Amino acid sequence: MDDATAYAAALASAREGMAEGGIPIGASLLVAGELLAVGRNQRVQLGSSIHHGETNCIENAGRQPASVYARSTIFTTLSPCFMCAGTILLYKIPRVVIGENENFQASEDLLRSHGVEVVVLDDAETKTMPSGSTLTNLNIATEDRYKDKTGEWQSKTTWHRVAIWDAKPHVQQLTKGQRVYVEGSIETREYTGSDGVKKTTTEVKAFSVELLFVPERTARQDARTPQGDSRMGGTPQGAQRGAQGPVTASTFDDLDVPF
Repeated sequence: MDDATAYAAALASAREGMAEGGIPIGASLLVAGELLAVGRNQRVQLGSSIHHGETNCIENAGRQPASVYARSTIFTTLSPCFMCAGTILLYKIPRVVIGENENFQASEDLLRSHGVEVVVLDDAETKTMPSGSTLTNLNIATEDRYKDKTGEWQSKTTWHRVAIWDAKPHVQQLTKGQRVYVEGSIETREYTGSDGVKKTTTEVKAFSVELLFVPERTARQDARTPQGDSRMGGTPQGAQRGAQGPVTASTFDDLDVPF
């Protein structure tokens, strides 16, 4: 098996993740010409903070001797984050092939500094849809505050998945904690999971996303939004990549987890 076929396996896994309602980042592990494993980002599907494309792929490969990793190449549709790069360095994988690094890039210099060969394919499919459109996904929290039967104030946070087509630059660079106003429609779709079971996912298809600049003293008051209302003023949980679209700026701090 050559590089093109192994990368195609990673890309197919990314498409499968998109069909599941997840973040479409796929990976594959090639060892001496044989495909050992494939994986995809499972952050949404599993509610996981560590199953990114590369780490999920390595998990799927099972426990392997060091000699296997030393002869391997890992393929990923998006440039690795520091966690995935650390895993690559930990297992001493000598070569990484990346689909694209324009929408996100953080760890390539780190990998090269440790002697890892980094190849960037600049794959157009992972940057945009075939139509040329891009899709950005956000997880946004809304807070509902109310008094309980005892008169005490309570709060309930609800997370919403938001899909934005052809997002403006300010949306692509949102970071965790920023407040936004979202207007759109609520849509529910059905997909078949990796276990063969049909599942449903609900998301907001946004047609307007605007930044809110709220004074700190009124932030909690302004966060009140009735559940079920498609007009949401909430906090994004990091801009996430969806359907081969843009994700975030190439630099981020410890609060920004865009993948």
